[in-house]
Amino acid sequence: GDYALTRAGSDNTNANGDLDLTSGMAVYGAGPTTRILGLSNERVIDLDPGNTLGHTFQLRALTVRNGGGPSLFGFGAGINASSGSTPGNDHLALRAVEVRNNTTQLAGGGVRSNGPTVIIDSIIADNTAASDGGGLSFGGDANTRVDVAYTTISGNSSTSSFSGGGGGLHSTSNTFVYNSTIAGNQARNNGGGVLSTTASGRMNLIGVTIAGNRADADGANGGNGGGLRIEGNFALITNTVFAGNVIG
Repeated sequence: GDYALTRAGSDNTNANGDLDLTSGMAVYGAGPTTRILGLSNERVIDLDPGNTLGHTFQLRALTVRNGGGPSLFGFGAGINASSGSTPGNDHLALRAVEVRNNTTQLAGGGVRSNGPTVIIDSIIADNTAASDGGGLSFGGDANTRVDVAYTTISGNSSTSSFSGGGGGLHSTSNTFVYNSTIAGNQARNNGGGVLSTTASGRMNLIGVTIAGNRADADGANGGNGGGLRIEGNFALITNTVFAGNVIG
């Protein structure tokens, strides 16, 4: 069923606006029809908003959708795990989670995480960020590990005309993507599918399909990397298919 957030307002006490998870916990749904629906111009879930001690959060078998909008100037319209310092000290795990139709004017239309993150068997689709990472944005450093496996990242957009990109995924963390599909995403700037700006870590793509993504989506910004743009150290790419990715 649907669980719609209805109390407008902004706080970190879970009284109004988004769901503030202030201590480590697991949240289990019954499948994709268990939907947590956000308020207009509010994110849906904010993890450890007070940046207290560092917690572990697991979300499983549910959908997070309809968060944010044109007036949300905050990270992670669907799920935010980036409060406090970078790299973050919270651990995030998503399994069988759908994150759909969320929008922010900053980074991470679907998910923003600055700490260790694992995403398995999930769908990240139709999210928008005016900055980096339309679908997923990982803001850790080279010592912050991110694993994405058996996941579809599709139909997401990064709409910034002046910096960044990563329509499907943007990362500064040490990122591993396994057996996943990154398709039909777009960025007005660089990296229609994936943008990596990890200075001392790397982007690892293992058994991934990267197809039908577009950089420089409006044909005006000189963006590069229709499927993949590496601006950091280097990438390890194994058994990965690139098809139909374009610029402009």
